[in-house]
Amino acid sequence: MNWHFQVEGMTCGNCEASVKSGVGALPGVQSVEVNRAKGLVPIEGSPDPQQVVSTLEELGFEASPSPASPLG
Repeated sequence: MNWHFQVEGMTCGNCEASVKSGVGALPGVQSVEVNRAKGLVPIEGSPDPQQVVSTLEELGFEASPSPASPLG
């Protein structure tokens, strides 16, 4: 299953790395991509979407499932 999250506040490569490692460590996440230019974080796997949002917010970003996700 694929999920897409809209993430605001990613401004540099360190932001991308933080998102990738933080979200990648969550249960059910098989892979994480980060598109800083579009503010999108596509995730493959079956994570708890609320846990993904919480993790992204703990990292200092604003996050929400994008319309392309199963939640949309």
